[in-house]
Amino acid sequence: MARLRYLGETQAAQLADITKALFPDSPAFVLRRPDGEALLSSALFVPRQPNYRTLPQKAAALQYHLTMNHPFLDGNKRFAVAAMEAFLALNQAMLAASDDQLLEISLAVASHEQEKPDLIRWVEQRTHRGNWNQEQTMRWLTVLPDSVLSDITTALEDEANWERSVSGRITGAIARLSASRADT
Repeated sequence: MARLRYLGETQAAQLADITKALFPDSPAFVLRRPDGEALLSSALFVPRQPNYRTLPQKAAALQYHLTMNHPFLDGNKRFAVAAMEAFLALNQAMLAASDDQLLEISLAVASHEQEKPDLIRWVEQRTHRGNWNQEQTMRWLTVLPDSVLSDITTALEDEANWERSVSGRITGAIARLSASRADT
C-alpha cells in the first residue's frame, strides 16, 4: 500500500484561504483566539493515530474532529468537509456523495445526531479509490446496500464534480449491479 499523505497546517491554511474566497462576506475560516490554532492542529493530527487504520476511517476522523473542535469563528462544517475531501483526493480517492448528502451528514455530526462510528461507516461506504480497476469497483459496489447505491447514483448525476474516468467506471458498475440485482 502506498504511503498516505496527510493534511498539514500549511495545506489547511491554503484550503481555508481557498474556501474563504467562496464566502468573502463571512467571518468564516478565521481562527478563534486564543486556542483556534491548537484546535486545528489537534484535529489535523487525529488521522495519524494508529487506531484509524483505513483511509476512510482517517478521513471520517478528520472531518469529525474538525467539526467538533470548532477551530474557526464560522465555517467549521464547511471546512471539515473540504478538508476530508482534500485528504481523500491527496490519497487518490473520492467520496461519492452529493453536496446535499454532505450537508446532511455534516449537520447531523455537528448536532450530535450522528456519532463518530456512524460517520466512519458512512464514509467507508462512499469512498472510492481512483486507482481501482473495474473488478475492484464492482466488489465495492456489490457489498453496498441499495440505499447507498441510490445515494451514489444521485451524487454522480452532477458530472461537474467528478472526473469522467472515475464517474464512468462507477456509473457503469452501478448499472451492471442494478441489472444483476433485478435478475435475482
